Amino acid sequence: MTSLRFEVAALRDFARSHLVAAGAASTDADLVARSLVDADRAGIFSHGLLRLPLYLSAIEAGGIDVRARPRITREHGAVTVIDAGSTFGQVAMQEAVDRAISVAPVHGMATVSVRGSTHFGAGRFWMEQLNAKGLAGILTSTTGPVATPFGGAHPMLGTNPLTIGLPSDGPSPLLADLATTAGAFGKVVSARNEGTEIPAGWAVDASGSPDGRTRARRSTAVRWSRSAGTRDPGSRC
Repeated sequence: MTSLRFEVAALRDFARSHLVAAGAASTDADLVARSLVDADRAGIFSHGLLRLPLYLSAIEAGGIDVRARPRITREHGAVTVIDAGSTFGQVAMQEAVDRAISVAPVHGMATVSVRGSTHFGAGRFWMEQLNAKGLAGILTSTTGPVATPFGGAHPMLGTNPLTIGLPSDGPSPLLADLATTAGAFGKVVSARNEGTEIPAGWAVDASGSPDGRTRARRSTAVRWSRSAGTRDPGSRC
């Protein structure tokens, strides 16, 4: 199968123009576009432009408020709480990252909590900004219920992504970008869209039985991985 190749600038412009047409401010659209294309360039296709139509649908449905601005609701020393107001997750995350970068040198650390947010893309996009400033970081998030508890049949849990980053003396930081489900939910969406198979153990059917290597459209939920010695190592970010 031949892969199509596009200029990075063209892909950013494509995403930006669609977001602006949906009502997003130009600066917000540019940030979101950069985060999505960056994920694709890194091979994290589950968090790349695959997400663009989902964002546009969320805007149309009112799940993303393109006019909302993040605002600080609480701050005390190294701790900050930000209300995203259902704006783009990328816009809220940039506010959180900038806040952490400014607070950490003063207090030796920074904890920033964001509520009322939406999907913010790949965690590495934000962690690399912290690492570039010489900061180690841990980024966690909840998500909507798309995963079954281990041994369960119905989606009750989120993929709950986790990103950990450490600056290094090398050309890039040490990064771990993962989650607690057996497979990336975005990859399940991609397989469903393309009508391709997903790996064995990634999903369960309506009865809770492992779906095996099957069409993603037949699966009802991704599997939740057991912690400590799991048989289903998490790979979703």
